[in-house]
Amino acid sequence: MAPHPAVIAGEAITRYLTFLEAPAGVSEATAARLQHDFILLARDWADAEWISASAFRAMGVPDEVLDAAGIVEERRIRGRRVISVTGF
Repeated sequence: MAPHPAVIAGEAITRYLTFLEAPAGVSEATAARLQHDFILLARDWADAEWISASAFRAMGVPDEVLDAAGIVEERRIRGRRVISVTGF
């Protein structure tokens, strides 16, 4: 049986965040692949887990990667979810 897509996404995100913490010794090709996987999978996973752009930013994810992944800042006004583009 194949792993659930959320497990695959979680693993890809964890690998990318681990790379950001210790990039030494990782080839450019591997780094590019980790970033690519993050960009493809992180948005849906972050939405499901309620992980904000600012949380990823605090973990070292660059703004351009968040933008490419479509992960935007979330704010609440009077209990309503308001989405704004990163950097605004």
